[in-house]
Amino acid sequence: MGRGTPVAPPPHRRSGSDSADRTQEHRTRFRSRQGPLGGDYDGWVAQGCTRWGWDDVRPLFLRSEDHLAGADAHHATGGPLPVSPITDPHPTSQAFVDAALAAGHKRNEDFNGEDMRGAGFNEMTVRDGRRMSAWQSFAAPILGHPALTVTTDALIDRVVVENGRAVGVEYVLGGERHVARAGAEVVLSAGTIDSPAILLRSGIGPAAHLRDLGIDVVENLAGVGENLHDHPLISVVYESTKPLPDGQANLLEAQFYADSTGWTGAAPDLQPLFLHLVYPAEGYEMPEHGYTIAAGLVAPKSRGTLRLASADPATPALVDPRILADPYDLEALCDAIEMSREVGAQQAFDQWRKREVAPGPEATSRDDIREFARRSVGTYHHQAGTCRMGVDELAVVDPDLRVRGIEGLRVADASIMPVVPSCNTNAPSIRIGEKAADLITA
Repeated sequence: MGRGTPVAPPPHRRSGSDSADRTQEHRTRFRSRQGPLGGDYDGWVAQGCTRWGWDDVRPLFLRSEDHLAGADAHHATGGPLPVSPITDPHPTSQAFVDAALAAGHKRNEDFNGEDMRGAGFNEMTVRDGRRMSAWQSFAAPILGHPALTVTTDALIDRVVVENGRAVGVEYVLGGERHVARAGAEVVLSAGTIDSPAILLRSGIGPAAHLRDLGIDVVENLAGVGENLHDHPLISVVYESTKPLPDGQANLLEAQFYADSTGWTGAAPDLQPLFLHLVYPAEGYEMPEHGYTIAAGLVAPKSRGTLRLASADPATPALVDPRILADPYDLEALCDAIEMSREVGAQQAFDQWRKREVAPGPEATSRDDIREFARRSVGTYHHQAGTCRMGVDELAVVDPDLRVRGIEGLRVADASIMPVVPSCNTNAPSIRIGEKAADLITA
């Protein structure tokens, strides 16, 4: 099943038959389960988001991609977004993959393939040594198009709604207010934090909250700002025996996907990441030289909220992420931490590992791991869901991305995700843009 020789669980794992049974159970399920391709998106369909299943969105992923290794069953060429494999991994990234295999995880050559589970190297959106963002890939090449005007340093205040229809946006530029009028419709792509905030300032949201701020209610949509969630992340940090060499690719070259105890979803719920640098853990003194196995949860059940502190667009919104509010999230993250420590203790890291800094050797029980998780949990910066797509009363947009109750207004960004996918949100957000383009031009 992999390279290297499995070793006994390190002393910081739980002792006794409970730990051994859980470890064996994890390995047995991990090796035998095969999640169907696109399980995340078929789950969206189950929530009423028709035409958003895997068979619907797969062509949109492929349309965006220009895979430098060529097209195959899971990749395409010719799109605006370059994708390339890592050909010269950092030596500690290689050690991580070897250690994960020794710990019982299978090798995964392509996380975009039939099953995400397993350990392997990531791919990059890079061309000629430069990160190719969505802006660089999609917008920069057409800046000279006569149909496109780009205004920078503008602060969007609100959508202008007249007689139930969005007719433009009001924004502040250089201290002065301006209105951009829409010829056909308005599309908000301001992200999970700013898209709901703009809707709220526009009078679209929970009526009681709007009235409290003195904002006239245009449309009472209770779901605006609800359903906030994110991929929580916790750093398991190691001090290295020596300074690490510079990397030739990105800082997050390798990872593995796995299932927490009792997880039955089609896609995995855990995504521990490897970084060949110290990614600090809250409350711990960090070493000068080291590396990090970041325990990640990609199927959180906790949900938070976003509200306005003021009607002033310059005032930041009030964000309550409520991370770990659901007991499942805490236990799943603890599983991810234990898996990360097990990988970090493998022989493949012997030449690099001086000591575990966080949570450290004093963390020997499950309760110790829970306390570490509560103390050190942070964000993976994958916020989603605050303008949730759906068909129920708390849905903000319908499956055509149209804001309920308002004509001529759509939202197209990660805020519309009913449930965040079990992966980084860059490619899914680009795919939402592709979908929005099809819906608008149709």
